[in-house]
This record gives sequence, structure tokens and C-alpha cells, in this order.
Amino acid sequence: MIKRTFTVLIAALVLGVAGGAVASTASATIIATPGHYSGHDSQENHIGLHWNTQQHMNNFTVNYHFVIGGAHTSNAMWHETCHNGYCTAGAWTGPRTISGYYRHGSSGHKVHWTVHWIRH
Repeated sequence: MIKRTFTVLIAALVLGVAGGAVASTASATIIATPGHYSGHDSQENHIGLHWNTQQHMNNFTVNYHFVIGGAHTSNAMWHETCHNGYCTAGAWTGPRTISGYYRHGSSGHKVHWTVHWIRH
């Protein structure tokens, strides 16, 4: 069983690297937990968001007050979506952990963040 799991993991990583989609390959097998998520970005700003079972991430906020917006999710991730002049993208790295980035729409500078599930 362990050998088979290891073989599947290696194959997924090789295919993901070859296709440039490591995050989406890994995320496709994760069953995300609905609820509120909280964490920090690489600049120590608070990040919060909510995800529901209707496949929608909403209320993505920076420092409790700056709202970027929401996005439709699929395969435990959302592609870059822009609202209010800012863009965000994210993917579940585990059932209760999401990592991604946000950026100002006209900037290429990405601020990376990670959040963890805190409650329903």
C-alpha cells in the first residue's frame, strides 16, 4: 500500500512538473473543509476568507478591512480572479490549509499567503 501510494505521488509530481501544474495536480485529490479560514501573508498582514460547499470563496480580506472579493472554486483551487483593482489565486494544500497570492491588478508583485481552517 505504501509502495503504491509513493508511486502514485511520484507520478503525479512528474506529470505536474512536466505540465507546469504541480499545485492543481495535488489539489485535485483534496476534499476541502468548508468554513472560515485565517492566517497571514508574507508581510505579516492578517488574511481571512470563507469557503462554502457551493464551491465559492468569498470575503477575502487583508488586515480585516481591505476586501479583495471572492471566486468560484474547482478542484480545490481558484484561478486568478480580480476585484476592486486586486487579484487573488489560491489552492488547498491540505483539507484545512490554503496557500496562494494576491497582487495589485497593475503590478506583477505577488504577496504570498497561507490560511488555516478555524471554524464552520
